[in-house]
Amino acid sequence: IRVSELECELSAVKRQALKAQIQPHFIFNSLAAIQARYRDGFSEGDKAIEQFAQHLRLITDSSGEDIIPFEREIRNVLNYFELENLRADRKLALFLDLQYTDFSVPVLSLQPLVENAIRHGGLREKPDGYIQLSSDKTDSAAVITVSDNGNGFDVHTVARGVGIENTQKRFAFVNAEMQIASTPGCGTTVTITIPLE
Repeated sequence: IRVSELECELSAVKRQALKAQIQPHFIFNSLAAIQARYRDGFSEGDKAIEQFAQHLRLITDSSGEDIIPFEREIRNVLNYFELENLRADRKLALFLDLQYTDFSVPVLSLQPLVENAIRHGGLREKPDGYIQLSSDKTDSAAVITVSDNGNGFDVHTVARGVGIENTQKRFAFVNAEMQIASTPGCGTTVTITIPLE
């Protein structure tokens, strides 16, 4: 009975996560940005359309998956990040430091962390705003960190949003631990530790 309850809970959490990827404002802003790209030339517009189509295809294909290879999730993040930069006047930098990649993660689990940094970190107000995504390995676990040089916040007083809570629950289903460290004015770092079993 408990296993059945956990499967139902996981299914509900996953549906919430997938639904969060198709926000109307994201689709509207992406289409407006794509339209603007076509004014720069057909090749630029076609590239933007391809990125947007890949994003929608990912969401559609993910309905039947729970866990995917880490490298595939990284490709998802890169595509999403390109779409976000497409919509903005001030471009952000995304740095990758991937020392270990031979493990799996819940599908669409890293994108909300990158999205949260973009939405709430104040990175576009900085001349050197960036996000860094790293992965490494200990004796018993894969370790992912998503950090930024944004505004930061007091983790004791600021409530976590639905997207972050949802992501934390999804990692918990694979026995992974997610920790958030942040200081006002000094950016934020999210660390995910995934047991290698």
